[in-house]
Amino acid sequence: MRLPIALAARLRILVARDPFFAAALAAGAGLRLLAVLGYPGALWFAGDSYVYLGAALRLRPNQSKATGYSLFLRVVEPFHSLTLVAGVQHLMGLAVAVMIYLLLRRSGVSPRWATAATLPVLFDGFVIEDEHMVMAEALFTFLLMLAMTLILWRTRVPWPVVLLAGLLAGYAVDVRSEGLPVLVLFPVALLIRGLRPDGSWHWRDWRAWLAAGVMAVGCALPVAGYADWFHSWYGSWTLSRSDGFYLWGRMSSFAECSVIKPPADELKICPSGPPASRTPPGAATPPRAGW
Repeated sequence: MRLPIALAARLRILVARDPFFAAALAAGAGLRLLAVLGYPGALWFAGDSYVYLGAALRLRPNQSKATGYSLFLRVVEPFHSLTLVAGVQHLMGLAVAVMIYLLLRRSGVSPRWATAATLPVLFDGFVIEDEHMVMAEALFTFLLMLAMTLILWRTRVPWPVVLLAGLLAGYAVDVRSEGLPVLVLFPVALLIRGLRPDGSWHWRDWRAWLAAGVMAVGCALPVAGYADWFHSWYGSWTLSRSDGFYLWGRMSSFAECSVIKPPADELKICPSGPPASRTPPGAATPPRAGW
């Protein structure tokens, strides 16, 4: 009984102190509730959703994309509910808005401007749609935002908190490999922030160097673990082989092997027929004359 009472008390304080954000958060939650009630289950994105769910049911890395999102699906798999998946992802979206608001308020931004900064997250239809899909975007955004909140909340961040933030950021890279730049950006940002706590440089501040080093280790561990898992299946130390798959897809409509003269082991994937007769990448049927 104590926990619900405490949460209700904090909610009353929030509404009284920051009514604009409370109203925006309630409206955003209402839109997400309508999405869950109006479309039970989850939306599917042809191709990707099947890959993620398949990798969760038969736990193994996929060659076309990093499947850290499938580990999340694996955790909720015993409930056998895609409605639960969508619901949890909607809560992640609301949590991202709360973290944005709290960070801005802690930095001295007024309640109204801090609330305004959360409106794209709370009300954008594409954001709500992404949260309702069996796709990695909601989890990826939530993990990065949570890691950023942990390292920006204080000027001096304790190393256990830094390590946790690094692990979250590293897992985000396993969820979406496009996040690879954070492996460098987050430690560098933490180092710069630690070396300039009062606006001037303190190059010998060992705490700043320790925090950046711990952050780098934390970021690297999940990525290295995923790469090792991928290597155990396919013999390559990487997160995916998407560069080869998608590069082939982009050139398959115009490449002529008679001109390129690829190595013998690549001849088997040469497109057949002249370029004019092939279907462009992403098209279901060949283009009509005049298109």
